[in-house]
Amino acid sequence: MEWTTLQHLDLRHVGGGVVPFQPHAASFHSHQALVAVAIGTYIV
Repeated sequence: MEWTTLQHLDLRHVGGGVVPFQPHAASFHSHQALVAVAIGTYIV
């Protein structure tokens, strides 16, 4: 289930990258990194 969530976030990140909003994309990318770390810590 956690991996499916990561894939969904990755798809959202790719879709958002198409939109020309670099500050928003950078902010979302850092948020995605935090979520990935949180999920990784939860799995461990």
